[in-house]
Amino acid sequence: MTEAKEYEMTNESINYQMTNLFDAGEGENRIALLEDPENIFETNLENLLIAHTFAYSQKNHINQIFPILKAAMFHLIDQGSNKG
Repeated sequence: MTEAKEYEMTNESINYQMTNLFDAGEGENRIALLEDPENIFETNLENLLIAHTFAYSQKNHINQIFPILKAAMFHLIDQGSNKG
C-alpha cells in the first residue's frame, strides 16, 4: 500500500459526524425501517417538530465541536509520543 493511500484511509476514518433520527430514512436500511412503522413514526406533530428542530440543531453544534476534539486528540497523542 502506498503512503498516500494509507494517509487517505487514515484521514477518512477519523472524520466524525453526528447523525440523528431523521437521517435514518436516507440510508440503505430504509426498507427495514418501513416494515415496522409503529416503532418509527411519530403521530403527534408538535413532538415531531420539536424533535426535528432539536435533532438538527444538536447535530450542527456537535459537528462544529468534532474538529476541535480531533485536534485535541492529535495534540495529546503527539505529547505522549514525545515523552515516551
